[in-house]
Amino acid sequence: FGFKVQEINRELASYLNLDQQSGVLVVDISSKSAAYKAGLRNRDVITKINEIAITTGNDVKLAVSDLIIGEQVSFVFYRDGKQQTITYTVD
Repeated sequence: FGFKVQEINRELASYLNLDQQSGVLVVDISSKSAAYKAGLRNRDVITKINEIAITTGNDVKLAVSDLIIGEQVSFVFYRDGKQQTITYTVD
């Protein structure tokens, strides 16, 4: 899907002024990736993918590894302190 994440811990949550300590921080995203096309950006904090709670990088891998072309995937994430949801059709 073309992005790297870092797990949120107490120190990182404090540094980023996050209310929650769950989810993963998008730290590197390719502008040509499916994740970028879907609307994710660096510094987004992903908390769910397809209604699956995301707390580790492994959770992300498991959630996107079996996606096929034409399937929809939804991301719940925080950007600038506001929760957002996007849905993307895998291409």
